[in-house]
Amino acid sequence: MSSVINAAAALKSAIASNVAPSAGTSARLVSRFIESYFSIKDDLISEIDPPKGMLSSKHIPETYDVGTEEQYYYSDDVQAIADEIGILLSLWSENNSQGSKLSPKPRRVFISHGRDGAWREVQEFIERTLRIPTLELAQEANRGRTIFQKLIDESDNCGYAVIVMTGDDRVEEEQIRARENVMHEIGYFQGKYGPDRICILHESGVNIPTNIQGIVYIPFPKDGVAAALGGLTRELSHL
Repeated sequence: MSSVINAAAALKSAIASNVAPSAGTSARLVSRFIESYFSIKDDLISEIDPPKGMLSSKHIPETYDVGTEEQYYYSDDVQAIADEIGILLSLWSENNSQGSKLSPKPRRVFISHGRDGAWREVQEFIERTLRIPTLELAQEANRGRTIFQKLIDESDNCGYAVIVMTGDDRVEEEQIRARENVMHEIGYFQGKYGPDRICILHESGVNIPTNIQGIVYIPFPKDGVAAALGGLTRELSHL
């Protein structure tokens, strides 16, 4: 399975899981995924060669505001993009189903994190105690790639994601939340590896968006990520 197909599958899941049931979907949640889809769309079409006239989206949809700083997409536009990716993936599956075999997932853990340095303790524990190799994006060479392309490429080398969710940003009503890149990567890994291959180490007091409910997460107190390592050991025992 090529990297562009893997990326499309992950983006479809990330976009679809963030579509709001109301008329508007926050651009903060999906804009990166939508922009990434349009950046690979030509390559995706080239690989799949869909019938002419099948695709409806020609450009990134426009956003609107409701008198606040936050921007929104119309939810119907966002859902249409997710549906379009689904159609392309279905065509790819039909074209490649005969005799195809999926490669086993690599025994390597992708570590996603925000600004807090707690992830280093997690990485050391996984590698030295559990004897499982890890990958952290900033530790890999850029080789002229964008951050998202680097994420797509390097995540192909892993089969599981551990997200260290710490309180890096304070927003309205004094809510504490994780960095935006962490939230985007959770959605990406949901699509790429499946929810059963993601574990979130969650710092107490940090807001958990509703779209990640159902993924395994292990709480730990502020500045005490070591408290989550026992639970993490259980989650990684099958690798």
